[in-house]
This record gives sequence, structure tokens and C-alpha cells, in this order.
Amino acid sequence: MAWQADKESRVDRSSKWFPYLALTALVLAELSASYETSMVFAALPTLLREFPDPIGVSWLVTGYLVGSAAFAAVCARLGDLYGRARILVIMLMLSAIGSAMAAWAPTLAWLIAGRALQGSAGAVLPLCFGLARLHLPAPMLPIGIGVLAGTASLGAGLGFLAGAIIVDHISWRWMFALSFGLALAGAAIAACFFPLRGAGARPQGDLDVLGGILFVPGVVGILLAATDAFRWGVLDPRSLALGVAALGVLALWARYELRHPAPLIDIRLLARREILLANGVFSMCAFGAMQTTIIVTMLVQQPTWTLVGLGATATAAALVKFPAYAVGTVGSPFGGLLTSRIGGRGAAIWSASIMTGGLLALLADHSSIAILLAFGIVIQIGISMLYATVGNIIVLAAPTDRTSEAAGLSSVLRAIFQAIGSQVVLLTLASSTIALEAGGSPAYPDGRAYVLALIIMAAAGVAAIAMAAALKKEAAAPRPAAA
Repeated sequence: MAWQADKESRVDRSSKWFPYLALTALVLAELSASYETSMVFAALPTLLREFPDPIGVSWLVTGYLVGSAAFAAVCARLGDLYGRARILVIMLMLSAIGSAMAAWAPTLAWLIAGRALQGSAGAVLPLCFGLARLHLPAPMLPIGIGVLAGTASLGAGLGFLAGAIIVDHISWRWMFALSFGLALAGAAIAACFFPLRGAGARPQGDLDVLGGILFVPGVVGILLAATDAFRWGVLDPRSLALGVAALGVLALWARYELRHPAPLIDIRLLARREILLANGVFSMCAFGAMQTTIIVTMLVQQPTWTLVGLGATATAAALVKFPAYAVGTVGSPFGGLLTSRIGGRGAAIWSASIMTGGLLALLADHSSIAILLAFGIVIQIGISMLYATVGNIIVLAAPTDRTSEAAGLSSVLRAIFQAIGSQVVLLTLASSTIALEAGGSPAYPDGRAYVLALIIMAAAGVAAIAMAAALKKEAAAPRPAAA
């Protein structure tokens, strides 16, 4: 027996301000979650000095990515079933616990475990998309999705900048202490604003537990195979065995879910043309344009004697990237507005074209901080617009009772392609290096390596444009204003 869709709130729903208050609450919840996405990047050199284990320290990124993918798919669907607000609060509380573990971690293993648990924040944005569809009026929904996507960009930028400032001036542990406070604040705001009971559609029959159990190791295996390819080698037997085993588990999972009368994760959603193509567009964005942070961070901090690096500090690298993230907060609402005016197909083509244009410009010239800053902003505007456009297409194409699930699957695909893309870029940068002395260490990527990496990223952008053009003109079509 299905539950009735939640129509209650802890504030007056009849007020004309209710949709704006609801969106504000969702923005604050997502801001507290997205901070954790990039805060650790600028701290990696400092953490390497404290924990001289490069492989272990790399797991601070991998562990979060793995946790984020697993939580995003499974818990986003649980939100559709048992109440999105309830699961949202639980995810933020788990994230706070992970932050506390990391802040007071006595060993690197504890720190990695804390980061993996912080990955529960990966389910927050899909849940917020579902709550937005539930609480916002139809004419406001495209812009609301854009605002939430922009919040994800702003939070990531603030996390990157805050992490750099904290590790340069205080202890890295305060970085996690801050994320602990933000997660608690986000959970409190969501719990106070949205009802935590009676907000979902319970599964008919037993909950599909096995579907969730099989999905997680399959996705984790794919991510681990991708992230460890640089360390082990793409053709290393361990990489190949892990990748094949993960694909085998996912094949079993897909067969099981297709036969289940009420699957936890309905892969039939991907058979819908608009959802499949929209995910393809954003997967290419994740594979290519989202690697710009790697390129810019390495170029800014690489020594000047390499004739390609700019020889700046970690804080300088963060300051170069932060304006792009900040401007992205404007790009996402504009992407939502554009979707409401010209439809998802047109908005996706424009967004992917802006993103790819920035990549081509960066390919042509990446010789100064000013150029990296300017072209980085253009690329991030395109990414942010695309985030909002794809989010709108998926939210409106999915069944109402599976909105968060569809958004969660999109997050998983983004994480997988972003992980694969990062390894491709890192392998490409390592393919042609220069050292101060012949055969010496450390060796840095030379100009040819950066050019080749940017060519690959731009090619992914072109593929995104092609997929966007294949969308139906009716995708997330403009809706008439309510009477």
C-alpha cells in the first residue's frame, strides 16, 4: 500500500513565501554537504608529510568517491520509499560522524574511514532534487534545480578555498571540524523545516535488500579499478581482474533487478531516451571538463623551470579556482532559467558548447594565471549550466516516486566517469615528463603532456554536444506559467 505524498510542513505551506523558504532550506543542506567534496585536495601535500604513505593518502579522495557513489544510489532510492527529508537528515548526520572521525583520527586508517563515511553527503543533492519537485511549484522548479546545482558548485569552491587556507595557517584537523559543524547545521535546518514522517511510497512487498547489496560492490569495484589504474597500471592483472569482477557483479545485479517486481534501483529508467542521453551528456562532462581542477592545480604549483608551470602555492591555486566555482553559482540558475525558456535540448547544447569552448581556449593558451582564471571561469559556467539542465531533464523525465533515485543514478555515473577521466588525465600527464636533471626526481609533466590531456578533455566536450543535440526537442520543455 503506497503512502500518500507528503503535503505537510513545519511551516505554513499556504504562505506565498513557502516555496522560497523551502528552497532556502534545501540550499543550506546542500551547501553543508558540497563543502566536503573538494576540501581535502589542497591539503594532500600537508597530509603526505604527516602520513608518508602516498597510496594511503590517495585513499582520502578514493574513499570519499566510493562512499559517495554507494550512498547516492541506494539512499536516494530509500528517500523515495521512506521519506526524502528523513533520509536527508540521516545522511547529514552520518556525514557529521565521518567528519568527527576524521578530525580526531589517530591513524591514517581512521582518517580514510571517516572520509568514506563523509561520502554519505553524496546522497544529499539527489534527495534535495526530489524534495524540490515535491515542494516547488512547476514554473519555479527549473530555476530551483539550477539554484541547487549552483549551490553544489559554490560549496565545492568554498571547500577548496577553506581547505587551502586552513592547512596553510592552522591544523588540517580544523578542516574536518568545520565540516562537522556544517553537517550538523544542515541536518538541524532540514529537520526543523521538513516533516520527517509519512513522506514516501513504501515498496509493495518486501524491500529489495539484495538489489542494494549487489549494486554497491559492483560500483565500488569499478571505481577502485579506475582509481588504482594509475598506481598499478591499466593492463596490470590486478586492475583487469578487479574491473572484470566488478562488471560481473553489476551484470548479475542488472539481471536480478530486471526480474524483480519492485526493484530498489530500477535500471529501466536508463532505457528512457531523455534520461539516457542526459546522463551521457553529463558523463562526458565529468570525464573531460571536470578534470580542469587537476590541470589548473598542477600548472599553478609546478616549478617555473619546467617552462610550463607557474610556481605558486596551494592557496594561490585555490584562489585561481575559487572565482570559477563562485561564478558557477550564477551559471546554474541561468541554466535552469534557460531550460524553462527554450527547453532542455537547447539549454544542454548551449551549456556543453560554452564548456567545450572554454576547454579549446585553454588548449590554445595556458601560459599565465590570468588566462587560467579567465578560461577556468568559462568552463565552470558551462559545467554549472549543464548541471542544472541535466538535472531538470532527469527530474522531469523520471516518475514522481522515483525522482531521487533517478538523480542518484546520475550521481553514480558522474562519479564513475569522473574517476575514469582523472586516471586518463593523470596517465596522460605522466606520459611525457621533464626533470631538473636527466633521470632525476621529481619529474613534472611537460608542455606536450598538458596539450594532449586538454585535447582528450575537449574531445569529451564535443561528444557531450553531440549527445545534447540528440535529445528530443520536448526534453524538459518550457511550461506555461500557473494561472
